[in-house]
Amino acid sequence: MSEIIAEVHAAARKKRGQKEPAPIKRNPRPQAQDAPAEEIENDEQCDAILVTKCVIRGEENMKAEAKASLSHVLLPEQREEFYVEGHESKLFVANQLGLTYGRSLNHLEDTERKLKEARVLIAQYEVEINRLCGEVSLLEDRSRELNLSLESYKVARNRFILVYKRDKLGVRSEADRLAIRAGNATVHGGDAITDASLYTVPVGGREDVGIFEQLYGLNPWSVQRLKYPETVAVLNEHAKVLASDTIEGTEKFYHLFNNFIQLFKETGDGYDEAYLQQENTPVFNAYWRWKREKGDEVKPIPRPIVPAAPA
Repeated sequence: MSEIIAEVHAAARKKRGQKEPAPIKRNPRPQAQDAPAEEIENDEQCDAILVTKCVIRGEENMKAEAKASLSHVLLPEQREEFYVEGHESKLFVANQLGLTYGRSLNHLEDTERKLKEARVLIAQYEVEINRLCGEVSLLEDRSRELNLSLESYKVARNRFILVYKRDKLGVRSEADRLAIRAGNATVHGGDAITDASLYTVPVGGREDVGIFEQLYGLNPWSVQRLKYPETVAVLNEHAKVLASDTIEGTEKFYHLFNNFIQLFKETGDGYDEAYLQQENTPVFNAYWRWKREKGDEVKPIPRPIVPAAPA
């Protein structure tokens, strides 16, 4: 039969109005002084906690074994020697195993205190991490805007060199012609990202936001959040046609654009460029309808016929 170990723990509790007794060091050989039974029964200074370890078996068997173990400690003729030990502001009166239990309680409280302090630090770190993530996001957006603007500027400067090469040196090629054409679109067309930066600078920015919204369909701050070139290209194409003095869009051209912009702003949380990966949604379909049909809805502006001068 497995050995049964008995533990008895009596935790000292301070009475109201009394000072907390100073910690008492463990005394391995205290002088036993028995108080009268009536005085012990009415004593309010101690809470008694009886604990015993036993082999796991049927509930009634465990109860019987626990009572036998505890009686071994408590009965006068079998009483074990008790000790007093202090832990911070607490006193424990117990046998040897009971003191071990008291130490474990004290260790648990210390662990809980440290855990609480750690949680406070973690919360502080989370606030700081969120702040830094916000700063990183702003820097990434700014870097993206600069990169897009730089690409547009490179196309424009490349056009400048190619036009000089064509007009002054008489050197032409098909590749140069296509590059000049791309440069013309950049110089004379829309550039939503770069134009938005004219409004969003902290000091000295443009204030005619309504003009920008007429050209691009969105306000400058919304445009700066865009990340996909496909979306930016829609805005640039609309601005190019709207501002041109050589081509013009039909009523359907502007309807296609306005329908896409409206759905883009209202779908989900709004301004979600994930529509490009979400097939058969209204905004996805509006985008591809614009892509398919816009080309047929842009016409050259008829030039007035100037009568020839009389001979």
